[in-house]
Amino acid sequence: MVLDNYCEIEIDGKKYKMCLKNRCVFAAESELANGNLLTTVANMPLSFQDMFTLFKWALIGGGQKFADDDEAFELYVKAVEELGSAAVFSQVYVAIQKSGLLSNGTKKAKAAVKA
Repeated sequence: MVLDNYCEIEIDGKKYKMCLKNRCVFAAESELANGNLLTTVANMPLSFQDMFTLFKWALIGGGQKFADDDEAFELYVKAVEELGSAAVFSQVYVAIQKSGLLSNGTKKAKAAVKA
């Protein structure tokens, strides 16, 4: 079984993986305005800074390397210009869901029990 814990976003013809691993969640929370990912997402709309932070750390979790925040910011601006902020947030939200931090609305099936 392959664990599908990431999503992809295409920017300027290149595909990028987005994944919020634990270390990325911790790092993102240190940069979020209120210091908590779940509270940030629950209290939408997100600030521009918080959206950029989640975008950056989702890409880093997906394996993208940035020399600095300026490089990440340039990619974020390009993504928003190309896809729109709603589509960018949608992909970040999917990455958050796939990380296991948020429910996707489906209930897990109960284990089979022998009668």
